[in-house]
Amino acid sequence: MSAVLLLGACSSAPSQEQGNGQDERFAEFTQYVPDPLTVQTSLDSVTSRMPAMGATDVHFVGQYRVNKGESRLPEPDRPYWFHAVIEVDRATSQALSDAATTTPDLLPPIYPDLHQYVPQDCTFVTVPESDANRILDTENADLEGGSERFTVDELALSTERNLVVMVGTGHYS
Repeated sequence: MSAVLLLGACSSAPSQEQGNGQDERFAEFTQYVPDPLTVQTSLDSVTSRMPAMGATDVHFVGQYRVNKGESRLPEPDRPYWFHAVIEVDRATSQALSDAATTTPDLLPPIYPDLHQYVPQDCTFVTVPESDANRILDTENADLEGGSERFTVDELALSTERNLVVMVGTGHYS
């Protein structure tokens, strides 16, 4: 019965950005982005980081973490952030839903250009970081010669759309 209460209409209308450029459904995006990023759609880029993610459609961006005035050259141990909106198959949605614990006040703080891929009026649940990493099998990520590690930091799921909104971090060792 409670599952029925969590589900609601999920309009596919594009998100409405507020006058300040911040969609109020999302936590504030705080990463420094020196140049605009291009939204990418490669399924392989998602499934290489999260092998058990049954992704059917993806929109993501990523960038090395930099501060204003800092060199933007990649460093071997510099982490990168990875933000994505991912449509998943029913099996992935169900596994994540089974691990969900709460309804978030705000969605993860993804790059603002990704907001448009999250339909209005969807209900989301939060999956704890440890469960998301276990379910999506990030430990067995197939990345850059085995020297890269990836973890999911925040994940919200809309069961009515089988839609994941997530923030992750990658590290090279």
